[in-house]
Amino acid sequence: MTLKRQSNFVNVQATLPGFSLLEMVAVMTIVALIALVVAPRYSANGGPQALKSTAFEIAGLLRQSRIAAIRSGQSKSFSLSVSERRAWPAGADTSVIIPDEFTLRHEASSRCDRHAGATLIVFQPDGKSCGSVITLEMGALSAIISTNWLTGATRVDFTGFAESRPLL
Repeated sequence: MTLKRQSNFVNVQATLPGFSLLEMVAVMTIVALIALVVAPRYSANGGPQALKSTAFEIAGLLRQSRIAAIRSGQSKSFSLSVSERRAWPAGADTSVIIPDEFTLRHEASSRCDRHAGATLIVFQPDGKSCGSVITLEMGALSAIISTNWLTGATRVDFTGFAESRPLL
């Protein structure tokens, strides 16, 4: 004799529609494949994000040069070569290569030095600099990296982006 136990619970499997684990894995695989194809188009190698990334890298190295001058008590320079499309702090192994897809313009004060095809943005031990404005453009988008001559402060402004407000 078999006893059957009655329950007030309804068989959930029969009444609730859902997805099996196999179906979920198949969908996740398809999404991952689409992401692999689409992601490189929006990576740091191109597009608006690359413009922002390059601007922030240059601004970061400018700030590093200023801090190094203040800490060491000696003038430090930051080099920008428009022809080589490269920016780097003097004496450092680090440099930023500016992609060819960006238009690069540089305006420097007459107090800035020129050496071997590059402009040297010089930071003094008191934090001052010679002053500089570096502009990166890609179509209607632009990043303006300005270094104040009096304070040496570096600022990055973006125009043409959805949020066109000053950052940093």
